[in-house]
Amino acid sequence: MMCPKFMGKRLSSEQEDIAEEWVQANHPEWLVLIMGFKLQDTSLFSKSMFSPEVKEKLAMSQWWQLVEKRSTKNEDLRSFCQFIVKLEEDDAELIYRKLFTNREEDCMFQRRRVEGAFENLVKRHLFGNDTKFKEYFRLSINLFQQVLALIEGDVAARPCNRRRQPISVEEKPCLSLRYLATGESFRSLAFQYRISHSWIGQLIPEVLDAIIKNLPIYLPALTTIAFEAIESSFHELWGIPNCCGAIDGKHV
Repeated sequence: MMCPKFMGKRLSSEQEDIAEEWVQANHPEWLVLIMGFKLQDTSLFSKSMFSPEVKEKLAMSQWWQLVEKRSTKNEDLRSFCQFIVKLEEDDAELIYRKLFTNREEDCMFQRRRVEGAFENLVKRHLFGNDTKFKEYFRLSINLFQQVLALIEGDVAARPCNRRRQPISVEEKPCLSLRYLATGESFRSLAFQYRISHSWIGQLIPEVLDAIIKNLPIYLPALTTIAFEAIESSFHELWGIPNCCGAIDGKHV
């Protein structure tokens, strides 16, 4: 919600409401700062801080550290900056659960490394069987390894004191590919992989952003005439109107 690069676009409205309710209950003086951040209020934040160059080049913690250094006279803003940096440095999933929910982590999710689909199905059976791997993820093991090599630097999570075994760099793309291959709901994937559906909602965009960044896909330029010809063929052959293409059986 407070990442200048995404400006809250990676949060659902429910998650944003939960975060703001927590702020209202615990630090109501920060609400004005949050609203000012969303509105890019130049009385609180320098206009240059929201320039595309700054937002793209600085990590979230670096951006807020710079804001803190410039806010020598606003103690509320300084403490808020320190809080955001702390969130970024620590394990975000655990902090989210601790701050924004009043319950312990579900024991089902605590047993991810024992009961999760990645450990029991993917690692034990699919990584050694290219045919079954392709049936499950819709791509070969070799292609998966190529994609992983390109994006692992952007999706790897470092261990921390509160979570020494974060979700692995291999499991994140596996989870994302399963979602792309099937269109399963986040809640359904949560039961299979033993990862909360809200956290899955953060992981999948992270992986997809990394794929877009490191694996550019080039499509041939198509004219209106070409689209109309493709649509006509789909309609005549399969009885599907207004379809201009299909990716692995999913109509587009």
